[in-house]
This record gives sequence, C-alpha cells and structure tokens, in this order.
Amino acid sequence: MNRLSADRVPALPAFVLLLCVIFPAGSRKAAAVSFPTSDGIVQVDNWGYQLQGPAATNGELLPSVLAAAPHDLIVMDFARYGDEASKFTNSEVASIQNGPLGRRIAASYISIGEASEFRSYWDTTPGAWTVDGTSNSALASNAPGWLGPVNPSFPESRKVRYWDPDWQDVIFGNSSSWLNQIVDQGFDAAYLDIVDAFFFWSVEVDAADRLPGDPAVNDEADAAARMIDFIVDMTAHARQTNPDFFTIPQNGAYILDALEGQDPIRQASYLDAIGAIGIEDLYYRGNDDLNNPLDTDTNKVQVLNDFFIDNDKPVFVVDYIDQTASIQSFDTISKADGFIPYAAPTRDLDVLGIPTTPGDYNGDGQLSCSDVDQLVAKLTAEPDNFSPPFDLDGDNQRTRDDLDAWIALKGTIPGDANLDGVVDASDFNVWNGSKFTAGQGWCGGDFSGDGVTDGSDFNIWNSNKFQSALVAVPEPDSMALLFFPVALAMVVRRSFLPSAR
Repeated sequence: MNRLSADRVPALPAFVLLLCVIFPAGSRKAAAVSFPTSDGIVQVDNWGYQLQGPAATNGELLPSVLAAAPHDLIVMDFARYGDEASKFTNSEVASIQNGPLGRRIAASYISIGEASEFRSYWDTTPGAWTVDGTSNSALASNAPGWLGPVNPSFPESRKVRYWDPDWQDVIFGNSSSWLNQIVDQGFDAAYLDIVDAFFFWSVEVDAADRLPGDPAVNDEADAAARMIDFIVDMTAHARQTNPDFFTIPQNGAYILDALEGQDPIRQASYLDAIGAIGIEDLYYRGNDDLNNPLDTDTNKVQVLNDFFIDNDKPVFVVDYIDQTASIQSFDTISKADGFIPYAAPTRDLDVLGIPTTPGDYNGDGQLSCSDVDQLVAKLTAEPDNFSPPFDLDGDNQRTRDDLDAWIALKGTIPGDANLDGVVDASDFNVWNGSKFTAGQGWCGGDFSGDGVTDGSDFNIWNSNKFQSALVAVPEPDSMALLFFPVALAMVVRRSFLPSAR
C-alpha cells in the first residue's frame, strides 16, 4: 500500500544470458493490451506510477514531468499536492494524456479503503472526527460511523467501513466527491487503493474495533461482496459521464476467489467494472522498502492468471526495486507470467521510473536509435554520475561496457549504425556523412561513445565490416563495393571511460 507522505564482436555477457530464459510449459507472454477512450483505442505495453513530487520540488507533482514521460499508462494523484485546491486542470490532464509517443491512459489514484488526514474531505476540527483533528488521535464521540482504526503502518490514515453509504458519498455521492472531480478533470480511469480492506474487515481487524453490522469474523465472502458492490456502483456512476471510464483495483487479488462457486453474477459485474488489476510486491517481497530479495508469491500469480488474465483483464505489477539486475529479472519473470511490470525506484512513489524493458529509454517497447543515443549522451555528459537504468552491466558504474551491453541486448555488433544486425556499406555511409563532427550519437557513427565521430569509430566499423550479428537478420537487398576516399591511420580502439574505478 502506498501513500503521498567495438573492435571485437562482444560475447553475450552473463546478465544477457540470464534473459535468454527457456520458459517452462504453461508460462505466458505478456501481450499489449488496449483500452477504449473518448479519443479511440489506446494500446498499453508498459506503465508508470507517481503520486507525489521529490524533495527537489517540495513534493509538488509536476504535470510537465508526467507529460514528458514515455509510459503508455500513468497512475498519478489528481492534484499537485494531493488536495482539492491544487488539483490539475483539464488542460494539464490532457497534456499528460497526449504524451511524447501519442495518446495514453491517465489514471487517478483514489484510496477507497482508508481515509487520510491530508485529504480535503478530512475534518481537521478538534473534536469533530478525532480529539485533536489528526488521524492518530482518539476518535471523537461524534466521529463518523464509517471511520475505523488507525493504520499503524501509516498513522496519518484510518481504515474505513467502505460499505457505509456516508463513506461512499465521500468517494462518489455528490458533485464535490473525489471520483466526480477526477471524471470532470478528464481522467480515463481511477486506480483504487486499499481494495484488500475486505480481508482486513473479515480476518484481521481486532475484536475491540468491530461494530454491529461489520462482516462476521472470517466471512471473506460477505466482505468481498460489499467491496465489489462499492466498486461496481462507483464505476457505473462515472460511466454516466464518461461511458469509457474504468477502474483498476490495487491489490485484493483474492476478491473473486472469495466468491468462487457462490456468486458468479457478482463476480461478472466486478469484471465488467474494472479494466485491469494492479498488484504490489509480487516478486521482490520482504520487510524493506526497497530491493527485497526475489521471493515470488506463486499462489497469487496463479490466482491472478485464473481470475483476471483468463478473463481478459490485464495485470499491472509494481515491485519496489532500483537495482539493474533485479529490474531485468523482474521484467523477464513478470512478462513470462503474462503481466505488465513497472519497477518503482522508491516506495514513496515520488520519482517516475522508466519502463522496465532494459535499454528502452523512450518506452516505445523497442530498442532503437533513440535509446542508444540517450545512453551515449549519458556516457559523454555525465560519466561520473551513476544511474541504474543506464548501468546495463550491473557493475554500479556507468562505463563503455554499458554501451556494449546495450548492443548485446539489441542483438547486433559494434559498427552497425542503423541497427539492422549487419555491419555493411550503409553503416560506413552513416559514418562518412558525420565524420569529424560531435554529438551525432551511435546512429550517427559514434561507435565508441566518446561524443565525436572520428577515426576510432571508422576502426570499429572496419574491424566488423560485412559481419552479421549473432542473431538471424534479413539479408540486405544489395551490397555495393565502395571506394573509400579517405585513408585513415589505424587508431587503436579505446574506452573513453575507465572500466573500473
């Protein structure tokens, strides 16, 4: 749960070999999914998740940052600071929807299973809801009946009796309700947190916090039915304004399983209301906020496939990891399970990580000139600053080896300017057209990644000319024999950065 609060053909390195997994029978491959919107069908291959800004912006969630991100679907808060006064304008939401790669899905976060003191609906008046107006204070005598116990992990929030009509009014029952505001802002979807509150109220809640009318002890079916009805009703309400609107519950993977064999009609209504499900901490699990060990929840993986994937509902998974090897493993394993992964670099969700495909920096699902040129730019402009997405060989350094790793991931060899898997005349022509200039990038003939297209880059091309990559590639239509008008002294290829520090 989350809150605002080269002159050689390189051998495939070990980390790349780890990606070449032969999946066992029954494994799945994540496929692109699509969602209808008022602007037509939007295809989603990846997603991102940010609820607040970093310390550098004093926590302000900047729509310009979200608008520039490459993700196909972005989950965000509805406001800069999480309150009604700072909510995004319609034009800001539209700018986020129309990203650098075209139309995408913008989903607003809503917590439906807890109430938080930093939200606009909270009554901070001492003695109104709590003794001193804060969540962690004792409940006042006239506190709303839906307000439950404090969440000890997030003391700024309290559990709520989500089935209570008064709480449901806070979410969608009047013109100023949270859901109504995000629909009016133009969001495509709502990302619903604390859906697993159904398990809390049926299994985990302390006896002292139970009231008459609460789900009976261990009656998961009743608690799940109440949560499903809540979600179905709010989705139907939003669709009165936007018929394409959908919801994405976060967690609560067992909610349909709780009704299995008992209530197929309610199960079907839930699947109709939601567009997908989001799941946290499915693979890298533990007590740390970040970089827990790999410990796949295999039971939950099976349930997600049985009840969601098999019913054509995508599964978006988020694990909190920032180590390159873990991200690569997460990407591979989760896609094999049929899911769409996002590696969040912080549990505070105050930084938007890149899509998880290693080396795909623009998020278009492919390794292209744009991506390798971004890597070259990082190597030349910031050689001393370590950044995990660009540390492709996992040595905690940004070096020329990372460029070699990207080329291996692409399945080609040094000197292949157009990335077609063959070093040939067309690549020489690229080098020749850019020779002795700076800032051209890999696809401009800078094969050494030192920022300049020069003799060292010709030597790389010359060492690998007329060779193919270690993968099947299309044969070129023709290969002209070239007369090279310039004679270049052989320059020993060198790495412009040290291989170790």
